[in-house]
Amino acid sequence: MVFSGGRPASDQDRREQPESGSLSWGIIFLGLIGAATSTVALRLRPGSSSSGSGSDASSTRRNLGEQAWKRYDARMHAEYEDEMERMERIRRMQSVFNRERAKRMKAL
Repeated sequence: MVFSGGRPASDQDRREQPESGSLSWGIIFLGLIGAATSTVALRLRPGSSSSGSGSDASSTRRNLGEQAWKRYDARMHAEYEDEMERMERIRRMQSVFNRERAKRMKAL
């Protein structure tokens, strides 16, 4: 007899401990049910195409990519314009400085 915790193991103790094989099959079975449920839910989702090819998802991804590219392009364009304005201000300041320096050099 096998002793568990100081008392003999009975048939009831053996029934409480599931066999590892049945536990594995239970996990596989529940996984299959979950996969089937999610597949059905995705196909029946409102706004999805009837073919289920995923073209809706790829077009959404493409649109998001295009929007991100447009935002990036607008940001880069704004930064470029800011940099050009800054360079123009620097050129004007240099020209004013050079003009004033030329005046002072003539005066000496």
